[in-house]
Amino acid sequence: MTRKIVRNHLLRIFVNWVGPMMITVSVFTTYILLGNTLTAEIAFPIVSVFLMLQFPLRAIPQQINNMIETFVGINRIQKFLLEDEVDMKYIKRNDIFNPDVAIKIENGNFYWVEPDQLKDKKKEKKQKSAKRPQNGEVVLEMAPLRRPSEQSIVSSEGSSIVEEGKPVYTLKNINMQIKKGAFVAIIGE
Repeated sequence: MTRKIVRNHLLRIFVNWVGPMMITVSVFTTYILLGNTLTAEIAFPIVSVFLMLQFPLRAIPQQINNMIETFVGINRIQKFLLEDEVDMKYIKRNDIFNPDVAIKIENGNFYWVEPDQLKDKKKEKKQKSAKRPQNGEVVLEMAPLRRPSEQSIVSSEGSSIVEEGKPVYTLKNINMQIKKGAFVAIIGE
């Protein structure tokens, strides 16, 4: 794919720089083949006109490319802005019961891992993909699907837990209610 992009880019550069010269040569050749005599009085004004038109002619392919990229970008932004804000299957709205409450969490459990653990998981994934056979065979590795309650998480001190010897940070049984318009800061390590 990258070779095709480079080839198209080089072709565009070649056409941009050789195109105006080829147009000038073809105009003069056609003029002479029609039986006319090419003099300085005719040649210099034509060359000056072509020199003035060179930049706009060279800019046309780039402008077409810019327009295509603009339309693609606009479509991506429009698609993003028209997407649903939040997956509503995880959120229950109770505006009728608590109209003055902006955020309410009851018995919330949250956990996350350190960035180093994410890197380790990515390395493991790469190693697994590198072990795949190269002769076209497909290998499927199957493992049981774990639910969050079935994960091998062992409680430890404070707000962190240990999963397979590595710390995983967690918040358990969080209950909080934030009123609309309230200024709230959550501070911690």
